[in-house]
Amino acid sequence: MLTKKCAQVIGSSGPQRDLDGLQEESRTAAVLRRFYGDQTLFERRNSEWRRESTVDCGADTTNFASGEPYYLYNLKEDPCELHNAFCIVSFLLEKLNAYRETARPDIVGVIDERGYPENNNGVWAPWE
Repeated sequence: MLTKKCAQVIGSSGPQRDLDGLQEESRTAAVLRRFYGDQTLFERRNSEWRRESTVDCGADTTNFASGEPYYLYNLKEDPCELHNAFCIVSFLLEKLNAYRETARPDIVGVIDERGYPENNNGVWAPWE
């Protein structure tokens, strides 16, 4: 953990940026507006988005153990990356192999648009 304080920087505090405006004008926002067909997707309906998206890890976040060979985190359940879940990789590989055994082969030439992300809330997902 860093405990030293940085020396004060003489001069201006740098450019003041309107993060909401930058988000609204970004290339990513343009792509998502087009993808979802919603031109109002990034309008400033909620000026609290930054506060609401902040993750509070609490006071005790000193779990880092340097020297582990790999790191894997469940960001949904552990957004502060406090618990290395790499030990479950072999279990996940077994599960993937089980899925492979039951997977159907590709059907060449047949396109089913129900599987397209735009028909599944923007994600590739099974539709049958």
